[in-house]
Amino acid sequence: MICEAKKMILSNKTILEVNCKNCVHNSSLSNPNCLLNILKKVKENPGIDELVLRKRFKSLYSKQVVSLLRDLVEKNVISGDPLGDYLRGNTLLESSLIVKKAGNIKKDSYNLAYQKIFSPKIIPSFINLYIDFNKKGKEVEKYIISGATIKILAKPEDNQTTYHVELPETSLPIDDLEAIEKCLNALNKKEIGLDASKDRKKLMKTVKDLLPKEKKGLANIILRNTFGYGAIGVILSDPRIQDVYIDSPGNSPVYVLHQDYGECNTNITLSQEDLKKIATRLRVISGRPFGESNPVIDASLPSFNTRVCGIHPPITFKGMGFAFRKHRVTPWTINKLLKEGLFDEKVAGLLSYLIDSQVSILITGPRGSGKTSLLMALISEVSKKYRMIIIEDTPEIPVKALRKNGYHIQHIKTKPLLGEDSYEKGAQDALRTALRLGESVLVLGEVRGPEAKSLFEAMRVGAAGNVVMGTIHGSSAYDTWDRIVNDLGVPSTSFKATDVVVSVASIQDKEREKRKVTAITEVNKFWTQDPLKEDGFNDLMVLDPKTKKPRLNLKNSDLLKTIASRKGKTENQILKEILNRIKMKKMILDKYLKSGNEKLLEINLSSKINDFMCYIEKRGLDTTYFKKKLDKMS
Repeated sequence: MICEAKKMILSNKTILEVNCKNCVHNSSLSNPNCLLNILKKVKENPGIDELVLRKRFKSLYSKQVVSLLRDLVEKNVISGDPLGDYLRGNTLLESSLIVKKAGNIKKDSYNLAYQKIFSPKIIPSFINLYIDFNKKGKEVEKYIISGATIKILAKPEDNQTTYHVELPETSLPIDDLEAIEKCLNALNKKEIGLDASKDRKKLMKTVKDLLPKEKKGLANIILRNTFGYGAIGVILSDPRIQDVYIDSPGNSPVYVLHQDYGECNTNITLSQEDLKKIATRLRVISGRPFGESNPVIDASLPSFNTRVCGIHPPITFKGMGFAFRKHRVTPWTINKLLKEGLFDEKVAGLLSYLIDSQVSILITGPRGSGKTSLLMALISEVSKKYRMIIIEDTPEIPVKALRKNGYHIQHIKTKPLLGEDSYEKGAQDALRTALRLGESVLVLGEVRGPEAKSLFEAMRVGAAGNVVMGTIHGSSAYDTWDRIVNDLGVPSTSFKATDVVVSVASIQDKEREKRKVTAITEVNKFWTQDPLKEDGFNDLMVLDPKTKKPRLNLKNSDLLKTIASRKGKTENQILKEILNRIKMKKMILDKYLKSGNEKLLEINLSSKINDFMCYIEKRGLDTTYFKKKLDKMS
């Protein structure tokens, strides 16, 4: 029986996949007929790295096994029984790798040698992706997500970190594989459509009913690989993953942005079949076309709290690509970011005090540096007595959780910058609408277009009436000014309405990159043309490049003098209040480190603690009162 073979390039490896579904043999290199046929295929397809035989299940043969086969082909030994030929006196095989691998073989036991030498990894037939099972690097952490084992592997000498995924479906016993196969055949007969995945409970019951009692635990694996997103679903289930990227044409490993380890390679490479399945699911979920005539698609995956953007030729040279951006279900808080190391208690206290003082803040930094996380945290420092208007094109701020914890929020959706025509307003129109909704804390998810002029005008005339915050791509206060004025066309006089620019970045710290607040810069008001040349910026905090610790510079600050005047206090009183705020943030961190109580860092308790900090300051009480209250709260 002739078995069809095709070559694929995945993860820079050439893989020969042989379809053995119609073959009468057992699809094993230990079978003489199969071995003979596969050697012919290897000869016809030189340069392969790995081999896959697909029948009821998929048999994966490693690079080492393929080396043995290629060695036989190079020695012109196309035989189904090379070890037998060697024992029968074929001198060509004396130096062959397979004979060396077999070692001291005897006539009555050499058949067992084939089973040992050609031992494949058996996985379900529905797995089309490529998995690199080799562990590249030193294991620095291991944890479980959705039944899969995640290992963080570091190779400092290559400046690489690998997010290594070990799926349970790749190490199942044969009886489990057979149970899965029977269940899949039964599901196919039921002709369940993709839209059924919306009702997961009903679908789960259907799958469990088709499995034997002792095998019902396999239902999650079946759902994940039929109506779900396979390995991508596992990765998206990891709360520490922030972004997942699949670059076109799709034959290179998926890579991720990890909360603690930054950008990581993975050991997963999706096949074209996997990419097509993702594209189909996005069409169904979004109700939007995706193909050559509509090469960009935006969709939300509510079950993963994720936004995904897909691209397709002709916008790519070849193949499809996807970017998954995860959003937090629970908000970041200053206290949580303090624990995560984005800054220390000095920065935490200063930022908290600035929010309480109703300043306008721009957060600047490159993609993935933590801008949106910090914006969420600053929102959590706003008193609940104030109403907030939050403007976004993509829902990244967890408004639902904020509302649940007592925040009054009007959430306004804008049209994506590159989105199709729709009923949604552009960011500029949305901002104008927001300003007509009354005095509120104003939060603009990202400043990047014509809305910048309206935003800075609102800040300049005080139209918002309270704190104004937003994020923008940049690297420093000056870079932010340059982009806003020269790229977005905002007059310098309007930019001066910004009180503070907070710069964030990913910096190298020991063996890996860490996100850090690198500067808190006040924008002075007595310059006209270029803030850099006219002392228009004053760093209230800078991160020491050697020690990676912040240095505060709070004396002679025009902003703090303005805050003192607004509050009817002296500059020294303001400095003392900031110092007390820093002490209180340190108390929260110390209390968490001692108790391990995560509730101290989460939004519910964190917002109550913030309110009490304000209470302490307004009455001029000592921080010992705060410590007593903190002990009771925790």
